[in-house]
Amino acid sequence: MYVKELEFSHEIKEINKAKIYLYLNKDETSLSEDDRNQLDQSHRQTFDNHGIKYHEGRVKQAVEVIKSQLGIPSEHLQSL
Repeated sequence: MYVKELEFSHEIKEINKAKIYLYLNKDETSLSEDDRNQLDQSHRQTFDNHGIKYHEGRVKQAVEVIKSQLGIPSEHLQSL
């Protein structure tokens, strides 16, 4: 189902590189469980094919990763 990878020029890939990649899991979706698992596997395979290291989790975990990368102590920005 999720087999073909989109093709982009080298310039586009370079412009869109990031310092942090976050892969946020979300259980609620309109996809069937089988389709959701295939899509998830496709995303992970794409990351692996391009050597992209990513942080996985939920929004709260993503906020912690970002704060850590920015050097913000955990006790700050509690409301995020």
